Amino acid sequence: MSILRRILGGGEGERSEDGPDWIDLGDQRGELPEGALPLRASGGGLRLVGESHYREAIAAVAGGRRRQSVKLVTWASLVPEPENPYDTNAVGAYIDGHKVGHLSRQDAAAFAPVLARITAAGLTAYARADIFGGWDRGPSDRGDYGITVYASPADEQARMLDRRLDGKSARDVAATTPAMRAGRKQGPGMVRGRPHSDWHPEVKRLADLGDDSAAEALLLEICDATEIEAAFEGFGVAPAAYERLAVMYRRQGNRAAEIAILERFAAQPHAPGAMPSKLGERLERLRAQTD
Repeated sequence: MSILRRILGGGEGERSEDGPDWIDLGDQRGELPEGALPLRASGGGLRLVGESHYREAIAAVAGGRRRQSVKLVTWASLVPEPENPYDTNAVGAYIDGHKVGHLSRQDAAAFAPVLARITAAGLTAYARADIFGGWDRGPSDRGDYGITVYASPADEQARMLDRRLDGKSARDVAATTPAMRAGRKQGPGMVRGRPHSDWHPEVKRLADLGDDSAAEALLLEICDATEIEAAFEGFGVAPAAYERLAVMYRRQGNRAAEIAILERFAAQPHAPGAMPSKLGERLERLRAQTD
């Protein structure tokens, strides 16, 4: 059984005597309050720490303890705690007014300048938060909650604030953002010495500068590396670079190039998800328009 399934107290389809071992409470994010600034949420999640100190608060957010584990999506506010005696960069996470944990020391240090800017503007940072776990089947069988918040890396958040707080254009932000330097790593999936997924912010910077030629060249390198990595690892290709190229060609009115990149993607093994079908449907529409 995977770590996640152990945290959740079972897996989908597994049942206890009293019903499913976990229940999905769905996406309960509503409208954000006045003064909220949602963080950009692309990229991986940040696991909160210290949830075990806030069990009852999290249980209240999740609607009380149950025999089953829960899965719940909501909003969490991230609040700097400069007076924290253990870490002046500490960041507390709050849901519905309940404190539910902290960012790790490393993540708090990275996000401190971003959150300071947001706080100085009289706003509060909010991020998507996924709560899971927390079953209670008696004194000897209780599970803690886990919480993951979703926020792009701090440097991406800073560029977002340049636009939203300082009114800079995308081109202004890109012009003051240094180009990503090549790395030294080698092997399947590497582009210019870095993992191919690391280069998407640089693609965006080039596109914001209006340098479509350089952005296209980098995206094609990412496609090459994605296919090599997928063949080596035996899994499906990541669709992001193909989709971005298709959008670029569509904006340029280059239908032949758009069809070609979509056909290239269609010929690859695909990971599960909605994106492959989305791009496949786009390809079929273009082919129909061309016939």
